[in-house]
Amino acid sequence: MSYKKAPTWLYNMDGESELFTTQVKVDTAWEEGWFGPPNLMVKSPLASCVEWETKAAMKRGVEGDPRYEGLSLNVSRSFDELFEKLRNFEEEYDLSEVIVGKQQ
Repeated sequence: MSYKKAPTWLYNMDGESELFTTQVKVDTAWEEGWFGPPNLMVKSPLASCVEWETKAAMKRGVEGDPRYEGLSLNVSRSFDELFEKLRNFEEEYDLSEVIVGKQQ
């Protein structure tokens, strides 16, 4: 089943589902954060909540997380400075523990 073609059931991060019957409604719903299938939603802690053993591990973790696209960490900074940068980024972009994966 293609979740990007009408008619289709889509899901939101609150666990609700809704039937979208026209292609315009499906396209708009995807733009507004609806997605499918529901198993694409997973929870992962925000980077600022992880106890990183090294700054390099923190940098690799952020680089591999799609929520942090556009964030660059300079490992020559202190842990405190890096955590502050993470928290500011998370607040500015209203990041959450929920990640919606890409449909295969």
